Formats: sequence, C-alpha cells, structure tokens
Amino acid sequence: MNKILSQKIKEFVSKPIFEESILSGRDSSYPRITVVTPSYNQAEFIERTILSVLNQNYPNLEYIIIDGGSTDGTIDRIKKYEKYLSYWVSNPDRGQSAAINKGFSMATGELVGAQNSDDIYMPGAFEKVSQEYRKNQNSDIYCGNILTVDNNDNVLDMYKLPPFDFFANLFEGSQAVSQTLFFNRTVFSRIGFLRTDYVFSFDYEYLCRLGFSGFKFKDINHFIGCLRLHKKTKSYNIADIGKKEHNRTRDYYMGLAGYKCPLGLGYLWCRFRKFMIYLQKMEFDYLFYKIGTKIKKLKIRKTRTL
Repeated sequence: MNKILSQKIKEFVSKPIFEESILSGRDSSYPRITVVTPSYNQAEFIERTILSVLNQNYPNLEYIIIDGGSTDGTIDRIKKYEKYLSYWVSNPDRGQSAAINKGFSMATGELVGAQNSDDIYMPGAFEKVSQEYRKNQNSDIYCGNILTVDNNDNVLDMYKLPPFDFFANLFEGSQAVSQTLFFNRTVFSRIGFLRTDYVFSFDYEYLCRLGFSGFKFKDINHFIGCLRLHKKTKSYNIADIGKKEHNRTRDYYMGLAGYKCPLGLGYLWCRFRKFMIYLQKMEFDYLFYKIGTKIKKLKIRKTRTL
C-alpha cells in the first residue's frame, strides 16, 4: 500500500498538471480556500509544496507565500510560479509563526490553512475539505489524516486521527496536525492568531486554546497532507525546545481546566479511547497495520541493543 501511495504522491508533485484557466478564474460556487506557506531556505522541497497546492486544480484558490529572506535558491523556485500566487514576499521576519500570522491576516478565503515549505498536500485534498465544509458549515476547524514521507516522497507511515478531544490533546499530544488543518476564517477574529513567542509548539498551543475555548472540530476521514521527515526539521534540531514548550502549554491548560489526572493514566486513557474509536469504525486494516508497524519497530530496537 505504501508503494502505491508513494508513487501517487511523486507523480502529483513532480510537475505542473493544473489548468491555468481554472487557477486564473474564481468560481464562487466553491468555498474560497486560502493557503499560507511560511518559507525559509527550503529550496530542496518548496517547489513540491507549491505544486501540491496548485495541482489541486481548485477553482477558488488564494495562495500566499511569506518567505523570511531565503538565500539558497528558494526565491527562484517561488518566482517560477509567481503568476499563480495571490501574494508573495521575501523579507527577514520574526520566525515561522509570525510569517503564518501575516498570511492569515491577509486571507480572504472562507477556509484558511497553512502548509510548511517542506510539507505537501495529498491529491484531491481541497475538494474533500470543501465538501466537508459544505456539509458542516457550523464547524470551526476541519482536520484530516496524515502521512509521513521522506526526502524523496516515499511514504514512511500513516496516521488516521480520531475526532479531536481536548483532554486527549493535552495528555497524548496534538489530536490534529497543521499539515491537514483548515480554519473557518472567523476563528481568527474570535480567538486571535498563533503565539509568536513560541519557536516550536505554537500549533499545539493553538489547538489547546481552541479546544479549551469550545471551538468545534470536524474530522475528515481522508489523507489530506504529508509531513516530511528530514534532518533539517525542527523535530531533529530543536526537539528539546519543543518539549519544554509542549510541557509548559499542557500544564497551563490542565490548570485552567482543573484536570488533576496523573499524566501516565491520562495517556493510557487516550490510547484506549483511540483503540475503541478504530474498533467502532471497523478500521481493522488500519489496526493491523499499526500493530505490525509497532512490532517491526520493537524488533529493530531489540536488534540495536544486542
């Protein structure tokens, strides 16, 4: 299955396959989708990110790129597609969250998402998101399933996320991921933007803030985006900062909510909840896949310790 998905993704982001007439128009029968890409020195990957947006061939798209002053060839790749962009700029900024906030503040779409300059959307993602929006316009945030990929767009793993739950988000970690998130634009006027004093976990803090404030999440049972794992990501380079920000955020919102459950017990409840949701949805293939993946990882870990 992973090989088939990998090939599908590679074909989707390898070259332009969009129709210029569709991208240059504005079909108001579709909800307008705004995508913001914060960018800084990701020349190796950003063209694939751009193509994953444009190749959606979505007829009511606003695409904004906020670059922080890249010097590695990123700008040349952006200029290659600038006629299809609603706006782009390259200036030194105050970091990733500030760049996203700038794009969010400019957005005119009913739905607004942010895609990092090394991550990508799956084929048909915008169509699935817009369909869900039409069916559930009273929701505030729309979020889907995610794949992880390597430098060459090979699928490494897949994650089918359960419906968002504030408690689970605190104890287990993000119950929604930025690569698949789309916000109703009214969310920003009601709760504000991302915190710019966070370097790593600003997306986790935002999810906690949204969940605590009672915003409605709608899960989309499709693979919407891909998180790329490589040695230049924050997860590889500043994971210690991310852990501190995460723990500080978790403890703060646990205090606000009055939760006193031990972390270990809360985590076990989250895992049990997730397992029961998969059973109820009869996601047996996925359960067997995840169990098999876990066994493989344990075997690899055991081999390394011998």
